Amino acid sequence: MINIRRKVLITIVLFFFLGESQAQQTVSTSGIIHFQKKVNNHAQFKNMFDDQTPQGKRLVDNFTKMTEPFDTFYFSLEYADNNTLYKPEDYFESKNILSEITAQNTVFTDLDQKHAISAMTIFDKKINMHEDPMAIKWKLTDETRDIAGYNCIRANGVFGDSIYVVAFYTEDIALSGGPEHFNGLPGMILGVALPHDHVTWFATKIEKRSTSDSLQREFAGVKISRSEIPAYLKKAVIPKIKIKEEMFDRIMY
Repeated sequence: MINIRRKVLITIVLFFFLGESQAQQTVSTSGIIHFQKKVNNHAQFKNMFDDQTPQGKRLVDNFTKMTEPFDTFYFSLEYADNNTLYKPEDYFESKNILSEITAQNTVFTDLDQKHAISAMTIFDKKINMHEDPMAIKWKLTDETRDIAGYNCIRANGVFGDSIYVVAFYTEDIALSGGPEHFNGLPGMILGVALPHDHVTWFATKIEKRSTSDSLQREFAGVKISRSEIPAYLKKAVIPKIKIKEEMFDRIMY
């Protein structure tokens, strides 16, 4: 009787530790995530221009006729040692000025030091910024969905000038990072939607891998602060085309 009880106890203990070991093995700390970024061009044009005026309506109509309804871009996010590096996987020229400016965005984030270095290309001029990661006020929910084979939890957030963001993160990747400047959740962000700006990022493939390579931390270009970006954009963009003033504060992603 004692031997039977002992065998049962040993079986339970082994099952517990094996289960714990397998659970730990599923949590990834290094790898690469492939993201698809999608932009609704026609909806963005209506945000950019005042289509209540004759001139604004003409601009919206013209841009709608000369562009595809959506732009699709592909980025990768490498993660290791609690650092992330977001960069484009390919590039194509977009007729949407917002898409064109952000099509080559590259962002290195040190999640331990809470510091980010990002690079943008604005009409062939490269600029880079050293900054704190974007501060987002998150509220977790009970909603879940599958993204690229990972169970993800929904979070709703607000950042900047009351910009609403929806994100989905997984606890199976043990970094609180995400695409672009999105971060700050209890796991890796695999999906992001900015409803007002008509932009989404969703992971399409995730590769777990061990790496000893250091992620790139420095980028070419003129150094500039985030607060200087709106003025820089106005100077670069206004000679080309008039857009709503408020949009210059949002051209970061």
